[in-house]
Amino acid sequence: MVCRDLITAYFTWPVEQVSADSKDGYRRMIESKLNRSSGQGHIVMCPNRSADWCIIKLLLWLISSIALLIGTGFAMAGLWLILPFSGLEVLGLVSLLYWVSHECYRQQVIHLEGSRVIVEKGHRTPQSAWESELFWTRLIVEQSPFLGHPEKLFLRSKQQQLEIGEFLNEGDKKKLLSELRGVITVVND
Repeated sequence: MVCRDLITAYFTWPVEQVSADSKDGYRRMIESKLNRSSGQGHIVMCPNRSADWCIIKLLLWLISSIALLIGTGFAMAGLWLILPFSGLEVLGLVSLLYWVSHECYRQQVIHLEGSRVIVEKGHRTPQSAWESELFWTRLIVEQSPFLGHPEKLFLRSKQQQLEIGEFLNEGDKKKLLSELRGVITVVND
């Protein structure tokens, strides 16, 4: 629990922290603080994170210990060439799990402020921002050409286009669409 508190304290973006855990204990991929009558507020989106970094580190420690123990056993039996490959296997596993965990801490925040729409994307802090006038902004729903793939959602304004919620599943994209419907004009492509 201490590790989870440290992670929660570290991620304080957006300006007011949106709880990653709801009252029933399940993490939400979409947190909406949107006032429909005024059209102001923000929506925070993040990908499904089935395990936090502390659990992943524990899993890495366990698997790495077993792999290196087996490699060391073979090295002591005279088959020393297995130990470097065991180390490379552990290094590859650590690298991939770190990358996956890092990608699971992405966020997108859609700010609706009066006549402006601002979309911020990033991992720990906003790393990129897209801004447009609400009057010119359209929410484009593009159906996937492949059966079973979720639709894509784009914000389009004049000549600019930005995909939003690309890491969300189909149900969460429908929830995002219903949150934005009525605030931004929706166009089916």
